[in-house]
Amino acid sequence: MKYGHSDLIWIRLIATLLPVENGPPECRIIMSDISARKKTEEELQQSFDLLNNLTEQVPGMVYQYRLYPDGHSNFPYVSSGLSVMFELTADQVKVDPSPSFNRIHPADLDKVVDLIKESALKQTLFESEFRVILPKQGLRWRHCHSRPSRLEDGSTLWYGIVTDITDRKHAEQELREAKEAAEESSILKSAFLANMSHEIRTPMNGILGFAELLKEPGLVGEEHDKYLQIIEKSGIRMLNLINNIISISKIESGQVELFRSEINVNEQLEFLLNFFKPEAEQKGLQIRTGNPLPAKFNLVTTDREKVNAIMINLIKNAIKFTDHGYIEFGCKIVETDNYRTTQTDNYPSLLEFYVQDTGSGISKNKQKVIFERFIQGTTFSDKNKEGAGLGLSISKAYVEMLGGRIWVESEEGKGSTFQFTIPNLPVIS
Repeated sequence: MKYGHSDLIWIRLIATLLPVENGPPECRIIMSDISARKKTEEELQQSFDLLNNLTEQVPGMVYQYRLYPDGHSNFPYVSSGLSVMFELTADQVKVDPSPSFNRIHPADLDKVVDLIKESALKQTLFESEFRVILPKQGLRWRHCHSRPSRLEDGSTLWYGIVTDITDRKHAEQELREAKEAAEESSILKSAFLANMSHEIRTPMNGILGFAELLKEPGLVGEEHDKYLQIIEKSGIRMLNLINNIISISKIESGQVELFRSEINVNEQLEFLLNFFKPEAEQKGLQIRTGNPLPAKFNLVTTDREKVNAIMINLIKNAIKFTDHGYIEFGCKIVETDNYRTTQTDNYPSLLEFYVQDTGSGISKNKQKVIFERFIQGTTFSDKNKEGAGLGLSISKAYVEMLGGRIWVESEEGKGSTFQFTIPNLPVIS
């Protein structure tokens, strides 16, 4: 209804029919001006719309949480971010907030509830980090920050925000793991270097000491030859150690390259047998190869020097840690879902090499770390045996470069079998 030319007011009209004896009913009309109430409602709606628009721009969820003196609670207001933070709707928690608490990880729930009670009691800031388990998103991390206000009825009303901190938590975890790995690596490298200095000094002392003894006048015959053999043996040991250190350094710095070519596996195994036979027989050990590969599967494409180095390391270890019995090594064709011998007529797709011995064996706990770099030659090496123990870590690196894997099956006192696979890959031109 308009008054004058520009004023607009809201009118509330109530019409009531009143019965009249012997006549038509009378209509009683009551009009009242409700413009002020409407103006207030419009202002409240505008404020609510503004609040909603603002909260929609806030990452996460904005909320009001109310805890009453009798212990029950509700969410008077919650933004649409609830659907992301807890995968719930406002109607599901407006009266009963338990669906949101049921999303909290069981291991974190008691902590969150205790912090809410403490915040209500002391009227202090509520802040907590906790995990939630959501139907679609799975395990996620949440951060909740809210300020309490005591109301006249004794209840506490919090104004707060919940945000997703999952990425931050993952980054923190990765940082912790990297820090722990760096610290462990530093300790292992320090122990490794200390062991290397010992391993270098031992043959060096042998070379210098016996070279000095050779200067003695009148030293001839067997004793002279014995000193020369010790010097030669110490020199070979030092050369092997230096070569291994160079190999480890190249592996660590990513400077090792692959050079694939076609090799004859049976010929390579026969060469290794003839090479190690004198050393094994000197210790009273039998050394042999397993059944040769079928002729049509004998030629494979791989890095000859890497395979040779792996086999040499494994056979040398077998001889070193075997005092009686035998050593057997060889190669067989393996079929898996990804590799089939029928891929071509003349080439196997996957080969499995092995070195078996009847030596001292390896305990279960050592088997888990025996191939790790900087582990060998520090904690787990046999102090009664020569060598820095770098061969297995070098072998593992070479096997992985070739696209295979290496493992050991062993029992203390009964020997070990080291095995590794290599795929037969095309030559890279």
